[in-house]
This record gives sequence, structure tokens and C-alpha cells, in this order.
Amino acid sequence: MSSVRKQTNGAGSDYLLLLVLMPFVSAVLLLAGSGQSTQATEIGSPPPVVIQQQPTAMAATYEESTTEQPSKTAVPVVAAADIPDTNAEFLALYGEKNYPTLQSMPADMLSWYLTWVHRVAIAYDVPEEDILTVHFAELMGNGFNPLETRRSRSLAAGPGQIIPQTWNGWSCGSHQTVFMSDPAQIQACGGLGTDFDGNGIADVDTLPDNLAATAQHIKRDGVSKSLQSNASLHENILRDALSKYNSNKTYWQAPAITRTYVDIGLRWWRENAPLMAVYLSVYVQDE
Repeated sequence: MSSVRKQTNGAGSDYLLLLVLMPFVSAVLLLAGSGQSTQATEIGSPPPVVIQQQPTAMAATYEESTTEQPSKTAVPVVAAADIPDTNAEFLALYGEKNYPTLQSMPADMLSWYLTWVHRVAIAYDVPEEDILTVHFAELMGNGFNPLETRRSRSLAAGPGQIIPQTWNGWSCGSHQTVFMSDPAQIQACGGLGTDFDGNGIADVDTLPDNLAATAQHIKRDGVSKSLQSNASLHENILRDALSKYNSNKTYWQAPAITRTYVDIGLRWWRENAPLMAVYLSVYVQDE
């Protein structure tokens, strides 16, 4: 029993000693803690992560929209070497269809078309716009079809809608249904059929030869390039030339359908004749 009491007394003295020393120990620990720098806690910590901000979709769109783009030419022009030479090549590329305006044609076709119109106009001394007016009127304002191959009820052919009698010559008969192709035979009959592209055949279904017949037709009715200096006189002569082209009668003698045909053509002519020089300078491939 005395041994137990002894152990208890020892433990109690130790506890008292701890209570006495505790304030000193706390002070030492407090002083030690206050002397530590924050660096010690950062040594073992991972380095800070820097987040790279990605551009937003809007920023990317803005960058793309503000990037300088190559300029586009307002009027696409095709080099002469790239232009097919025949109706067949263009038919293979685009097929046969009406184009409501000149601008709506593919650039290479328009260049080819206007180049041949220009060559024929120079050869027969008629304005290019007058030939185009015939083509526009023949489709009753539905545009242009440089590759026209269908026959009308009167067997008219091509964009100029030439009938066999006009092509072959009226002296060879008034009920002709076949287009001659021999230039010498056509000449003997007094026709307007011409081998304008120089391949030895007068072909009403090819643009150059068909254009030549149209140009000769309006020329014999008084149309010439000299009229371009007098718009009023030019329009009056063109009015009757168009009417005779369609009905062989002057405008005021012609039936109503012919006068409508002429009015449609002249409306296009008034709007586009002033622009023709620009069209030719851009699209014609001749030097």
C-alpha cells in the first residue's frame, strides 16, 4: 500500500513540474513560430499554375473577318487561250439555255459571244448593240441564247432566227425547208448565208455564220455605225430595220405582234447601248 502511495506522489510532483514549466515552453514555441518565414511553407508546395486564356469563338471570328482578303475583280475576264472556239465546246460545257442578261452568262461564254459580235460588226459596219438588240427581241425579252439550235415553227434557226429563204436566197424558191451550206450556191441564190468563221461551210447553227446573216439583214435596211453619233436618227432607223427583220414591213405597217417585238428590242437598246463600249473593252479578246 505504501508503494502505491509513493507512485502516486511521484506522478503528482511530475504533473506539478509540468504545470510550472508549461508557460516557459509555450513562450519558446511561440517565439520559434514567429521567426519562421512563409518561404518554408512554399518550398514543398507545387509551383503556381498559369492558365493560358484561349481566344473565344467570337474573337476567332473577328480575327478572320479582319484579316485582309485578296481583292476580287468586279468583272471576271478569261484569257483568249482559255476560250473554246466552237458552239459544240460551249454546248458541252453549259448546255443550251437562255440567259436573262449579258452579265448572267459565264464569263468565258460572254467573252466568246461578244468577240464574235464585235468581229461581225466591224466586218459589216453595223453597231454591236444593234445585233444584240435583234437577239434580245427574237427571244421576246427573255434574254440571250448564243447557242440556240432549236427550230421555230417557221424553221428559223440560231440566235438571229434566220429562216431558210433568207439564208439560201429567195430566188431559189419561197418554200425552202433546208439550209444550204455551200457558200457559192448561197451566193448564186442571193442569200445571206455566210461562212464567216472560214471553215468552208456556211452553217446557220454556228454563232459566227448566224451573226453574219443578221448583220447583213439590218445593214441593208439602213443600219450602220455612222448612226451612233445621232441617237434619235439611230433609233428611228433601227425601229424600221427590226420591224422588217421580223415581218418585212415598216414599224407602222407591221402587225401588233411585230410592234411589240420591236418595242422590246428598243427598250433593251436604250438601256444598254451607252454601256456597249465598256462591255467590249472588258470582254472582247481581239487586239
